[in-house]
Amino acid sequence: MTSSRAAQDPVELAEFAKFYREAVPGLIGFLRLLGASYPVAADCVQDTMLKALPPVWGTLTHPRAWCRTTCMHAYRRQAARNREDPVADVGLTDHPLLSTDTDFDELEEHFEVVRLLERLPLRRRQVMACVYDGASYDEIAEALGMTPATVRSTHRYAKLDLARLLGENGGGAR
Repeated sequence: MTSSRAAQDPVELAEFAKFYREAVPGLIGFLRLLGASYPVAADCVQDTMLKALPPVWGTLTHPRAWCRTTCMHAYRRQAARNREDPVADVGLTDHPLLSTDTDFDELEEHFEVVRLLERLPLRRRQVMACVYDGASYDEIAEALGMTPATVRSTHRYAKLDLARLLGENGGGAR
């Protein structure tokens, strides 16, 4: 099948659309854990999804891991290019990426985690964000250019840091 035909394959497009709907909120959340503002995270995820469109989609054996790594690289490039935050975070009410059945208690807990992770050193924050997103040590090692043993060690120290921070805050992130 030629690449132009692959791009028009309705089954492949339907699979991609399903993946897109399921993955976008999680990928945005993942970049927020890394410290990205909401607009920057959304832009990086959109750029990644454009890159993943068919015919590339058909070549991905682990699309979630590929998108996570691609989003992380896009965010790193964005952060290196622009140290300023040109706009404030978009409010969460009436937002198109939040469905009407959003669990706001879970969402608030997620943002509490973000506030804690922001206090970690960059490398520990990156590892914790990947772990929180469900990546394996091997996936994290490949994405961050580390060995799996270094990832495990960094993860252990990050958990110790988080436990200390929770203790300082009386068990809460605020």
